[in-house]
Amino acid sequence: MRILQYEGISRLSQKVRFFTWNRTTHTAIELDDGRVCEAWRSRDKNGVRIVSSLHAQHTPGTIVKAYTIPELSQGQAEDLFGWLLGQEGKPYAFWGGLTRFLTRRDPQPYDPQTFRIADYDPKNWFCSCLAFAGLMHVNFKLLDRIPPWRVSPGHINLSPRLKLDEVIPVAQAFLPVHPTVAAGCDREGRAGSPSTLIPSAGGVPEGRGGFSPPNLSSDLRPLTSGVAS
Repeated sequence: MRILQYEGISRLSQKVRFFTWNRTTHTAIELDDGRVCEAWRSRDKNGVRIVSSLHAQHTPGTIVKAYTIPELSQGQAEDLFGWLLGQEGKPYAFWGGLTRFLTRRDPQPYDPQTFRIADYDPKNWFCSCLAFAGLMHVNFKLLDRIPPWRVSPGHINLSPRLKLDEVIPVAQAFLPVHPTVAAGCDREGRAGSPSTLIPSAGGVPEGRGGFSPPNLSSDLRPLTSGVAS
C-alpha cells in the first residue's frame, strides 16, 4: 500500500494549488494490486471511488510521487482497505474542502487531547482528508495534533512516516487489456494482479509505474471517458 501525491496540471488542480498554496494537488491511496482509492472528480465519477490504476482519469503529464508506509502493518492495511470500501460512493468535497483552508472554520470542535476519529463521519470527503482519516481509523497517524479536515495534500508531504518510492508521470489514457485482466485475472482467467492497463499510445505500465513496449489488441476500443487531474 502506498500514498500517492499528485502534482496536477488540469484546471481543477490549479484551483487546489491556489487555495492550498502547494504544488501537490491531490492525495490517493494505492492498494497492493495497483488499484487506487481516491476522492476526486472527473467527467464520469464524482466522489470516493476505486479505479484501476494511478493513471486512470487523470491528465497525462501529471506527476505522481508514490510513498511507501514502512511502519504500517499488514493488519492495519487490511483494516484500512475495509474502511475505504465503506466510504466508497460518498461525494467529493471540492469547494467545501478548499474553502475551509480560507475560512478556518472547523466542522466540529477540536481538542487534540480529546479528539476521537470515530466521532468524525463526514457526508463527503476531500482527497487528503480521506487518506489521513483512514489511517487514523487504523491507529496510524501521519501527523500529530491536526484533525483530518485541516489536512491539505501538501501537508501529507510533511509526514516523517512516509518514504518516497518513485516518481511516475501519468501516461496517456489507459484501457483494460482484457475483461478478465481488468477483473484481476490474467488472459487465461487465472486470479492474480498482472498489468491491468494498456495505453492508447505510448508504453504499457507494468506493476507500479514501469513501462514496456505497447502491445495493443485489435479488439480494444478507443477510450471515451473524460479525465481530470
